[in-house]
Amino acid sequence: METTLALPGMLLLRERGFPTAHFYARTVPVGAPFATERLDQLRMFFREDRSGSDPFAGLARNLFLHQTGAQGSGAVAIEYLCQALASRLLDDADGYFSAHIYASSPSVRSLLTGSIVSFVTGGSGSVSGEVFAPVRPPTVWERALGTPLKDLDALEPSQAMNILTMKVDAVARTLFDGLGRETVAQLLAELRKQYRGASFTARDFERVAEEAGVDLPGLLGDWLHDASLPGFMASAVRTERLDDDDEGKPRYQLRVDVFNGEDVPGLLRLRYRSGDDPAVHESDPIRVPGHAAMEAGLVTQAPIHEIWVAPYLSLNRHEFPLRVPETDANSTIDQAPFAGARPSNWRPVPDRGIVVDDLDPGFAAAAPPHRDSPPSGYDTDEGLPVYQRVDPVLEAHWSRQEQPTSWGRYRHTIARVTPGEGDREATFSVVLPEAGRWRVDYFLPDLDIGYTTRSRSPFLLTANLELTSPGNRGPRLGNYDMRISSGGSVHPVEFDASAAEPGWTTVGRFDLDAGEVSLVVTNRTDGRTVVADAVRWVRETDDE
Repeated sequence: METTLALPGMLLLRERGFPTAHFYARTVPVGAPFATERLDQLRMFFREDRSGSDPFAGLARNLFLHQTGAQGSGAVAIEYLCQALASRLLDDADGYFSAHIYASSPSVRSLLTGSIVSFVTGGSGSVSGEVFAPVRPPTVWERALGTPLKDLDALEPSQAMNILTMKVDAVARTLFDGLGRETVAQLLAELRKQYRGASFTARDFERVAEEAGVDLPGLLGDWLHDASLPGFMASAVRTERLDDDDEGKPRYQLRVDVFNGEDVPGLLRLRYRSGDDPAVHESDPIRVPGHAAMEAGLVTQAPIHEIWVAPYLSLNRHEFPLRVPETDANSTIDQAPFAGARPSNWRPVPDRGIVVDDLDPGFAAAAPPHRDSPPSGYDTDEGLPVYQRVDPVLEAHWSRQEQPTSWGRYRHTIARVTPGEGDREATFSVVLPEAGRWRVDYFLPDLDIGYTTRSRSPFLLTANLELTSPGNRGPRLGNYDMRISSGGSVHPVEFDASAAEPGWTTVGRFDLDAGEVSLVVTNRTDGRTVVADAVRWVRETDDE
């Protein structure tokens, strides 16, 4: 045994961890049993404990992983999943594992054990401590997108642990919310019944799930052997005021279609605020099959003014906001309310022309070889340092920033740099299918709108939109130094970004050769920043 406080079938607590003061009296809700109120207070007390005296911390492990466990390919991920499900069943909480990891652990399995024992015996467990390395989300995402869960043990343990916690926590929530508490409990109970005192394989896990009526492929795809994830896009939001209900209360209808552009099914929720209520509300889980769309509907007593699509785990990486149109409160329509989700025939409109985004393979940002590279120690996102607003050293290099109004398919990001001598270039390259006259458009986001905060959990409303204060606005953008290269010829481009509206702006029409063509923008500007987001090439004959 790793510790005398983590014995199978026993939960030992340090005496100093017991409550030593009376709880403050709280009003008990009408109809709620007094015992439930006291239990909630005890649960809250022990959940905040970090000295090894939380009886809930080791209970789930005693009830499942001390009685059976997984073996073979994917065993670590399966055990983690079972532990996370058991924890949520017992305490409506996530497992006490963490994406923070020990710097020197011989394997992922021993790392998991060490994290659990650390928590039970008074260590950091699921909280960040000095012995833990902080999570670097973009880097973790990049590794996770190319690593099936069955292959985690082949990675360096710290990398594997970050991927494990990110992906399997999302899988656990998907199962718990998609199947319900009773079905999850039945699945774990049957696994324990059939394999108590022994171990089970991934194939055994899938068989027991199927016997319990759980369609794992339909809900998760091949979650263990395939690193693929869903990717979501949303239609424009539609709002109406419905006729008042039978009690004379107002009703506001909101509808939106969400399309999954990948093969893998995925789960999401809608999170929203309405009226003067500052609380964040959420829809029920919505399952979107691969290459299909679902229409989601919400009915509220006050107009919704802020809404986010919150995937459980997807190529979007985080939730993303949708623009909500104004609702005419003085005009009502006689229409049946729609709350929930149903299949939809909506599909995103195909892009006109050829678009290269800052996340596409056709984009590159670099400095000449004789210039210094970006400073080390920074997290990177698809090859560029993550943008830091108050770091002048980093800002002098091209860096990547999440920007909610930028162009993008699943993610919305930009590359940006502060003014310089024109020696730091960003290049958008494309192969044109034919020679002729092409219109070239440049996308500019609205830099006055951005994220204020962002949690790394995909299950919270983790970002708010902020408007930059008037004193800090413009002239942020200025004249850009641009050129287009095609067939050995160079076309200078004049572009005043300060005069352009957010969105697509035409920078010129050019006679271009077939084959590789590139647009280059440098860090030479009379503004305060240069933004490289997306470039679009449209054949002139394609114009409407």
